[in-house]
Amino acid sequence: MDRLIALMMLVCIGVGMSYAASSGAGSRPERQQAELAMTMRAVSERGFHAELPPHISTLLGLTRKESCAVMQGVLRSPGKVEGIDVSEKNHNDVVIFTVDETSKKQVLYLTSPIGVLRRVLFVERGVGRVEEPSKADVEAFRNEKKMWKQRMGTGKTGK
Repeated sequence: MDRLIALMMLVCIGVGMSYAASSGAGSRPERQQAELAMTMRAVSERGFHAELPPHISTLLGLTRKESCAVMQGVLRSPGKVEGIDVSEKNHNDVVIFTVDETSKKQVLYLTSPIGVLRRVLFVERGVGRVEEPSKADVEAFRNEKKMWKQRMGTGKTGK
């Protein structure tokens, strides 16, 4: 398992380096949207095959009681896992997620390559609940997008 995590981190570094070399000019909002789309595209092309379990993909509205095949990019730090899942069937379905390994709480943000927040799923003690995004949820989502853009742009993977 540690080898898989190390390999995933190396892929993320490589994706970040190729992303940094390929980023182009444009106005700030357009560039930010393009950067997020490029990060998600890189994960889609170079990530690892994984699956969202049926209960998660159903709550997110991606499937009906079926698992959802995704390409995944993951960053791991002590006590925390952060990732991006890009649906293999529909690349417009993108999930940015965080897992607190201590509390076992998960937050999953359903978005798109242009970064529009579509749904927030909270999982606590194995029970998922979808809520209308609050202002705090929207801000947390913005921070997750920013973190991924920065890490993918600089090749940082966290400690």
